[in-house]
Amino acid sequence: MTTYPFYNPFADNGKIIYGEQFVGRQNILRTIQQIVIDSPRPGNLAIVGAPRIGKSSLAYHALIYPQQLLIEKRILSFRINLPDVNNHEQLFREFIKSSLETIEDTDLSNNAILLQGLRILETEFHWLDLQNEVRKFFKKIKRVGWRVVIVIDEFDEARHIFSDGVGFQALRELAYQPEWSVSLVTLSRRSLTEICNHCRVDISNLPGIFKDEYLQCFDQEELVHLLQKFNLINLEVSPELFEFIWINTGGHPYLASALAFELSKSWLDNKALDLDKALQISVSEFLKYYDDLVNILKEDGSLDKLLEIIFGPVITATKVDAERLVKYGLIQTSIDGYYTGFSSHFTDYLRLVERSVELWVLWRETEKYLRLVITEVMENEYQTNDWVSKLEISRPKLKTMLEQCYQAQEKERKSFGGRASGNILDFTYPMNLYDIIAAHWNQFEPILKQNKNYWSLCFQLLAKVRNPMAHIRDQVIETHERQKAEGYCRELLHLLKR
Repeated sequence: MTTYPFYNPFADNGKIIYGEQFVGRQNILRTIQQIVIDSPRPGNLAIVGAPRIGKSSLAYHALIYPQQLLIEKRILSFRINLPDVNNHEQLFREFIKSSLETIEDTDLSNNAILLQGLRILETEFHWLDLQNEVRKFFKKIKRVGWRVVIVIDEFDEARHIFSDGVGFQALRELAYQPEWSVSLVTLSRRSLTEICNHCRVDISNLPGIFKDEYLQCFDQEELVHLLQKFNLINLEVSPELFEFIWINTGGHPYLASALAFELSKSWLDNKALDLDKALQISVSEFLKYYDDLVNILKEDGSLDKLLEIIFGPVITATKVDAERLVKYGLIQTSIDGYYTGFSSHFTDYLRLVERSVELWVLWRETEKYLRLVITEVMENEYQTNDWVSKLEISRPKLKTMLEQCYQAQEKERKSFGGRASGNILDFTYPMNLYDIIAAHWNQFEPILKQNKNYWSLCFQLLAKVRNPMAHIRDQVIETHERQKAEGYCRELLHLLKR
């Protein structure tokens, strides 16, 4: 069995990170300190973020791991995993059980509190009586100068556990009334408003007592700190290495650590780095994460809007939708003002998804038929399925455009293997399609009817409006341009479908 001189510093990826291993998040750590820990009148926090973005690690590092320091401040803190309970009654009993377990590590030796806690656990109360007893328990704790902070992980599960709304109301009462002043910190993929709105009862007042904090990908400075773990195996983080990880992960802690694990393994194995190979090995983890994320977006009805915002045309998505996805950390604004995924790799993955989703919008349908007809005409013209290689030879002016398409295709192949498209036309834009048509005008004139100049103006307009439509910047498109582009698309569809 091979022995390595060092351990892989990213071997703990996917687990809760805390203590010296925890990096970044200084702003939200200060928020937790100010609102939950140090405030004389502590509040409640709802920490929201995508899966595996670091919510549990953040809460554990700030509110569970430093237990002794919190005890010195006379704070009892503990974590509840919501999927481990079946209903609100069981949850409230877990509050008492965890409180008693935490008290064992303190000098809080109040018999009245301990006895009442045990009585609650041993007695079968009706719900209203149980709720009242739990409040009395926490009121006693506050009277002796202590207070309680409860971290509730996987709070999305509340949509099912509290479907009747009773649990939400009980939590609000527990966190709102000053007599017991319990601080709640929820960790969820969705906002509290979205979670509450999933139920069929009016419970909108729960989110109102929470401050929302959205957890996003690491910024570049935080990613630098994360990658300092490479120093443990004497691997220097060159600008090229950093840029490679940044482009492909966007600073997502889990994805960056997954890629860094493979890079570390390669370095430990043979003191060499093959960046592309490490990415290919990591792709299975990336895809598994992306697929989970897409399933959540489908469930919430957000996937089509996300695809519209990035690739367009924008039909149902709004500025509010875009701002929500930016806040959630799934998309970001590029230098030119358009929207992209949180990383280049994620954007490429969404492009795969976008091809498989029927958006039923005018331009996408037109684009699809253009590619189908061009493929058919080219196969007839060159009498082979491998018409692209023949095209390069017969039309050398198209070589540069085709090379750019090849590069995009190869990038997708490296990233996604068998999922990548084998059709070179999937990587073209409107003017690319027109260039192929114009170079074979004799073959396309019987199909398109109008003259070449007419369609040149058509594709120039489609190229002009496509990006603004795709990135919710359609306010820059004049009304007459929009109407004319719609007319061109309908005309093309009519001719192509024949």
